Amino acid sequence: MKKGGKWIQKATASIKRRGTEGVCTGAKFGGPTCPEGSKRYNLAKTFRAMSKRRGSHGMMHKTGNKSPLKQAYIKSNY
Repeated sequence: MKKGGKWIQKATASIKRRGTEGVCTGAKFGGPTCPEGSKRYNLAKTFRAMSKRRGSHGMMHKTGNKSPLKQAYIKSNY
């Protein structure tokens, strides 16, 4: 994985330009359009991990596995 730069923006722009947005999401992840080990699969895996680290609703602070009600409370007091 590259450090620094704008690799995420470039990758996202390329996905949108080629019209392949959503090919590796949900049930399609690891399926015929997104085979395990492919570049597409690995990028989707990276994006999933980044999303998981950010938490729900894109909150940048660590909330752990709290209920949506507690997360809403935290977000309102953020």
